Amino acid sequence: AVTLLGMDASTIKSIEEGIWSTPSGTIQFQKSVPPPEFLRAKVMHSFIQNRRCKRKNPLTYLEPSFRAEYLLHHHCRSSSQPRRPLEYFVRCKPLSDQIPHLHHTMVESSVVTRSVNGSREYALATQDVATYCFPPLTLVLVDCGISSDENV
Repeated sequence: AVTLLGMDASTIKSIEEGIWSTPSGTIQFQKSVPPPEFLRAKVMHSFIQNRRCKRKNPLTYLEPSFRAEYLLHHHCRSSSQPRRPLEYFVRCKPLSDQIPHLHHTMVESSVVTRSVNGSREYALATQDVATYCFPPLTLVLVDCGISSDENV
């Protein structure tokens, strides 16, 4: 899933290492929610340590899980890559094998008709129309790739 964000391989590796280092194997992240204050404090502390020791990458001072969370926040707030058009290839199938693939159903349709004698009177007629609908489907992501749309 991290690959979908369009990050380079080293960043993806850092995020995966961070996720594996957590007890639950997950990192809670939402782009719409600002980074937690403790994460900001940890990052600031790592930058201060870096000034003293002169390492190339101050993020090496962070624990893997904090580094992963920081990289997710940084990338998804500053990069245009997560918003790039992607094509998703999914397999869809009904939630149950006992459900038919298409449901025949009737829906009420309203039609405005003009009177026959040429006056400006209109009438509203309702009638049932036959149609079909899909059953509840489950979608399984098979693959994805950069959009092949030439207008992008």
